Amino acid sequence: MPSDATGNERFGSSIDISDGQAVIGAYGTDDNGDNSGAVHFYTIQSKARIVSLNDQYVTNVAVPIPITVVNDHSGLVSITANSSNLTLVDDSHISFAGSGTNTITISTVAGIPFSLSVTITPTPGMYTQSSLISFVITDANALTQLSSFHYHVGFPEQKLLADDSATDDQFGYAVSISGNHAIVGARYNDEMGTNAGAA
Repeated sequence: MPSDATGNERFGSSIDISDGQAVIGAYGTDDNGDNSGAVHFYTIQSKARIVSLNDQYVTNVAVPIPITVVNDHSGLVSITANSSNLTLVDDSHISFAGSGTNTITISTVAGIPFSLSVTITPTPGMYTQSSLISFVITDANALTQLSSFHYHVGFPEQKLLADDSATDDQFGYAVSISGNHAIVGARYNDEMGTNAGAA
């Protein structure tokens, strides 16, 4: 649900997902007039096969993040975590419980899940930024798997209103997203004539 939900917004009337991004239409939103409409963007990330994580983290403080590792064969597994945005989260501010650094080696038993946690400490004063936290998992046979998730500081969602929206435009009636690009329909936009529609 959106953080500012009210009645009759029609949130969820249209939904699309691509490359870890979801867009959800709410054509009944009244921010710019009755039924002017809005869309909500969310970042999600699918879970990896050998490392399970929650889909995303949105926080302004250090938080331990649980991870489950499953190895197909018994033996040692080395995991290193890295940040794509060193301004927000420097690698030295990623710490596995039990190691105190962004690298840890654990002993695993074939097929038995192993739980651990990693704490990420964002740079103070940074807001509305994100970082891709990547994990490189290497087993005793030097086979490597990759996993990642999006770590956000700021807000869990972004709400978009059309600059020229008006009453009954129903902006957000239909939405679609691909990569970093989204298209949003406003089926009753009157810019080109009564109920001509726009995107």
